[in-house]
Amino acid sequence: MVRKNTAINDNLFKNLIDMETNLSGLYLMLSTKCKGTMSAAFKKISIDSMNHGVTLRLIKDELAKNISFSIPNSELLQITKRSKDISDQARKVIDELKVANKVDGRTLVQLNKLEQCEDDALEIYIKFHKSYILSNNTEKIVSQLIEGIINDEKEHSKLLQII
Repeated sequence: MVRKNTAINDNLFKNLIDMETNLSGLYLMLSTKCKGTMSAAFKKISIDSMNHGVTLRLIKDELAKNISFSIPNSELLQITKRSKDISDQARKVIDELKVANKVDGRTLVQLNKLEQCEDDALEIYIKFHKSYILSNNTEKIVSQLIEGIINDEKEHSKLLQII
């Protein structure tokens, strides 16, 4: 079997980790602009996103070995681009929130876009999970960790729809 371009994997995981880091920062900032249960929901999403970034850092080498053979380069490139777009969108909203005293109409429009970003992130992780070949315990552990991220992303989407 021929090994695929590792530069694609390097960029992919850098973008995914950046995406989760920026989403974590965004949701943390949103939590400071709200009160009560809305603040709690944003804090939870922030903590989960931070944990996703940490998890990806810890498993990226093992995950990269497997997806290199099971997801075509063209799809990996699309995922890489989309994760960067999500990260950039999160940074844009963070910049807007820095000058806002509270969550306003403009921020809510951006949040609607982020709902789609969360859905896109969910699709990325589902694609990884489906393509992951389970042939040993290490791979089963990685699969379970990705499944945990998927469950969190589903919960994030539900919370954002309510908010």
